[in-house]
Amino acid sequence: MNSVNETFRKQQNAFLMLKMMAQGEADAQNGRVALQAKVFDGLRAILLKRD
Repeated sequence: MNSVNETFRKQQNAFLMLKMMAQGEADAQNGRVALQAKVFDGLRAILLKRD
């Protein structure tokens, strides 16, 4: 039974990764992108507020 559960979990993870890749591709094609530095600056600011 454990191998069945493990196989199912791996298939679910693979499906979710493919879904995220497709969503990312659609975002890029529709111009919904941000500069990496801007994203990380925003995340850094949020994390620093938590401390």
